[in-house]
Amino acid sequence: MKKVILLAFFLGLSFTISAQEVLNNGKTYQVKKSKILLDGEDVSTSFTEEEKAVIFEQAKQASDAIKFKEDELKKIKDEEERVAKELKDAEKAKDKEEEKVKDAEKKAEKDQEKTEKALKKAEKERKAIAKELKKKEKAEDKVKSAEKNLSKAKDKYESQNKKFEKLKRKGKLSPDDHEKWEKKFEKLRSNITKAEKRLGKL
Repeated sequence: MKKVILLAFFLGLSFTISAQEVLNNGKTYQVKKSKILLDGEDVSTSFTEEEKAVIFEQAKQASDAIKFKEDELKKIKDEEERVAKELKDAEKAKDKEEEKVKDAEKKAEKDQEKTEKALKKAEKERKAIAKELKKKEKAEDKVKSAEKNLSKAKDKYESQNKKFEKLKRKGKLSPDDHEKWEKKFEKLRSNITKAEKRLGKL
């Protein structure tokens, strides 16, 4: 709206500059170049040189005043354009900054997703390792237990064998006792064999 008013004012000024109006003795004259017109007719000759000088001076002052106003309006217009450009540039800069912020937020979200995925993967791997360790520990415990059982079975066999040999040397064993001992040894040897098989499977 402001620009429309300024444009109309400029058009009005340019019209008045081409034929400047001057009020003299209650009449409105138009001064155009070196002529004084009244209702479109040249009346320059009806004035003395002094009167012409006064009218031309009034026309010049009016023209200068209009030119001064035109210059002022041009300055205002230029200032308005400069401010409008600054506002436009500021708006562009703001849009650019908002775009940067959006991009940064998107990047942060992507980075967060990557971090969360990496953490989940690491947690999964940690659980798998813990499970593997537990499995290994169980297997080691089974081996230790089987070795212990084998050692016990062998120790028992050795102990019973010593006892048998001692009784045998002293002659305290009857034929029935020999049979009983043989059955006992068979059972003990069977226990050793079972323990060895169990250990061999682990």
